[in-house]
Amino acid sequence: MTGLYHFDDGLSVSDENDIILQEYWFQEASPDQKQDYLTNGFGFFDSIGSSGWSSPRQDLFERADLDGNGKLNREEAHQFLRKVRMMDRSSYASPAFDDLDTRYERVDRHFRAINALANSSEISFNDYKKLEETMHDWYENGKLEATGYTKGVNSTDKLLHDCAVFQLEENDRIIYTSVESDPHGIVSISFQSILTPEATLSAGGTVTVQGARKEIKKWGDNGQDFAGFFGTTHDNGDLASFGWVVRDSICSQQFVDAYGADYTWTSSSEDFATKP
Repeated sequence: MTGLYHFDDGLSVSDENDIILQEYWFQEASPDQKQDYLTNGFGFFDSIGSSGWSSPRQDLFERADLDGNGKLNREEAHQFLRKVRMMDRSSYASPAFDDLDTRYERVDRHFRAINALANSSEISFNDYKKLEETMHDWYENGKLEATGYTKGVNSTDKLLHDCAVFQLEENDRIIYTSVESDPHGIVSISFQSILTPEATLSAGGTVTVQGARKEIKKWGDNGQDFAGFFGTTHDNGDLASFGWVVRDSICSQQFVDAYGADYTWTSSSEDFATKP
C-alpha cells in the first residue's frame, strides 16, 4: 500500500474512514474496471450521473428502499449493491465472477466505503453516486498506476484483494489443508473439515506453469491440530514465505487447563510480547 502515500486522493475524511476507502479501492481496482469507468462502460455507455446511467440504478435503489425514506440501511443497501454490482460488471464479468463479487464481505466493504465518504450510517442514492464519481476521478488521475495491480500466473488470473470467512460448527474441525503453488507463488489454499468436503480460496483460472506442486497436510495425528496461517515478507513487502500455525492439542490443552488462556508471553529470542 505504499503507493497510497504518494498519491493525493483529494479527499478530506478521518483516518478511520480513509482506511475503509483504501480497503475498498484495493478490493475493486483493476485495469478492466478502469476501462469501464473511463470509457463510460458498465453496459450502458453513459457517463456517471447521466439519465441513462442513473435511471436503472435509481430503480434498483427504490426497490431496495423498503420503508421509502430515501435512505438505505445496511440490509437494504446489501440488496441494492448486490444487484448493481452485477450490472456494473456485466460488460466483462462471468457468472462465476458474479458469485464472487456479490459475496457478503465484498458487498459490505462497498457499503462501508459509501458510508465513509458520506460520513453517514445510511446511504442515499447521491451518496452511492459520489463514490462512483470518486472512483472515476481516482482512475483518471492515475491511482491505479500509483498503487499498483497484482496479476496471477495467467492473463485471466487476477488477485482481487479479497477475503472470506469460513464458519465452523461448534463440533467441527479442519482435518486436511492443501496449498497449491508454482514458481510465481501461491495459487490456491483448500481445506476439508469433518462437515465440509472442500472450501477453496483461489486466484481462479487453471495453472499452466511448469513446476506447480500441491502440499497436503492431515491434521489430528500426533496431537497436532490446525490453528491458522502465518507468513513472512521481504523488505519490499512481498510475501516471502507461508505456513501453518500448529496447535499441540495434547500439551496445549494441559497448559490451558492449568494456567488459563488469559496471559501474556514474552519471547526469549525477540523483544516483543504475545497475548493469545
